Amino acid sequence: MIVALIIFSEVLSPANKINVDKETVITIEEFNKLSSRGVINYADSKYIKSRDLLYIIDLEGNSYVLTNASKRNLSENTQDPYYKNYFRDRESLGKLTSVSGIDTRGIVTSIISVSASFVVVWLIFKLITVTSNMGTLKDSGIRKAKQPDIKFENVMGHAEAKRDLKFIVDFMKHPDKYKKINARIPRGILFYGPPGTGKTLLAKAVAGEAGVPILVANGSDFIEKYVGVGAGRVRSLFKEARKLAPCIIFIDEIDAVAQKRVGGGEGGSMEHSQTLNALLSSMDGFEDNEGVLVIASTNRLELLDKAILRPGRFDRHIAIGYPDLQDRVELAKYFMQGKQISSSITPEGVASQTYGFSGAMIENLINEAALITALNDKEEIDEESLSDAMVKVVTGGDKKETYKHTPEQQKLIAYHEAGHALAYRVLCKMPVHKVSIVPTTSGALGWTLTSPEDETILSKTDLENKVICLFAGRAAEELLLKDKNLITTGAGNDIEKATQIIKDMVTRYGFDSGYGIINLDILGVDDKEIIKVVSEKSKELYEKAVNLVSNNSIRIENIAERLLEKETIGQEELDEIIAEK
Repeated sequence: MIVALIIFSEVLSPANKINVDKETVITIEEFNKLSSRGVINYADSKYIKSRDLLYIIDLEGNSYVLTNASKRNLSENTQDPYYKNYFRDRESLGKLTSVSGIDTRGIVTSIISVSASFVVVWLIFKLITVTSNMGTLKDSGIRKAKQPDIKFENVMGHAEAKRDLKFIVDFMKHPDKYKKINARIPRGILFYGPPGTGKTLLAKAVAGEAGVPILVANGSDFIEKYVGVGAGRVRSLFKEARKLAPCIIFIDEIDAVAQKRVGGGEGGSMEHSQTLNALLSSMDGFEDNEGVLVIASTNRLELLDKAILRPGRFDRHIAIGYPDLQDRVELAKYFMQGKQISSSITPEGVASQTYGFSGAMIENLINEAALITALNDKEEIDEESLSDAMVKVVTGGDKKETYKHTPEQQKLIAYHEAGHALAYRVLCKMPVHKVSIVPTTSGALGWTLTSPEDETILSKTDLENKVICLFAGRAAEELLLKDKNLITTGAGNDIEKATQIIKDMVTRYGFDSGYGIINLDILGVDDKEIIKVVSEKSKELYEKAVNLVSNNSIRIENIAERLLEKETIGQEELDEIIAEK
């Protein structure tokens, strides 16, 4: 900054002014001084022009004559660009009038230099400011501490998790009784489970129940490309928490910063390694963290570094899974509050249709039903609105209002969905709420909406039946076409799901008689060998699907014909068709 001011003052100094009140002759030495400062600039070897000033070289002596004559006037009195006749016509140029000022071209050059200096100084200042703040909580994405007003009663379901957390709340409220018997309270609690199940809400509820502030951060808030920045933010976070103690730190998606280290760090990242080390030492290092509890969440427990999971850091691991039937009833009741809903829709009915839904998905389902209701100018959410919302949530798109399929394509889609519907209802005994050949904006040409019973554990037979139900659509196509070469790509998603189930049966669950009861993922068996076993199992289960469809060909045909007639049918109508002889 000081350097820039000096440069600017030099530009405006009186020494750079040309003051003439008569014809002025200056020496070469004086001319060179002005030229070096940018006040006079050479245009060529014979004359120099700056706005209305013209500097002409005196060829006879060691001096320069300054005149305010214009180039046009000079051209009238000279024979060529080198002004050879300058001395003969010198009197015609007249005398100089008073000229005082700063040469414009020189000033522009100097101003550019000054501006560049200012920019450089500003960038240096900004860089210093940014780097000094990088390792702090400022602009890191970490939310300021506050005491939530959320309690356990606001968290639907998860009764077991809330029971496990009650002692944490009691410790935060009454630490003395635990200190009295010298009990060590866990420094960290790890919530793990699928996304949307309420892990963040539970962490806030713990703070709300205990009446303590909570600092909320995301694992990605600590990741930067500059080595040491993430570690600095970790230390700043714990420093702030110690000031607020008793206090809770909640780190969401901790797998972003605490993944397993490989070599020098995750993927060789020194920044990742330093940040993780800072987190480890902050949780059980030399610093006194009394009154500070760390709660973290992840969807991928298997990705976390072993060092973060050991006792003394995250001692407690609490699974936050999908809600069971009773939890879904509570969630449906809670989210249905304040909405105009038909009496035919009950929380129990919603819960029975939403197996495998997280709390966030159930909320989304009811909200989508409300949006569809308002869009259609209805006064309350009815079965049709809820059904359309279910299609949107499950398939990821809306039903297409207009679509173009040939009669042959439409019949093929009807047979495909009929195969699924029959297999799910007859073999897997699952409720089938709706079957449709109306395509969706997500790309599904047809869909079969099922909701299996709660599946805490599954047998080998259960898994095989799932695969057969997935293959039944493809088998029904083969039944219609009678030619494998004409079968379409419509079963692509079914095949993907079926392959994953068969692979898990072979590699994880020990359901292959050839390999025995071992986990092939741990042993690292050659993929070619696994592919061979999975392929053989797939062929076996597809043959069972073909047999199931062939043995129920009349039912498949009747379901397909009803779909071609009405496009969508419900479970009652489906059961009537299946019951027909």
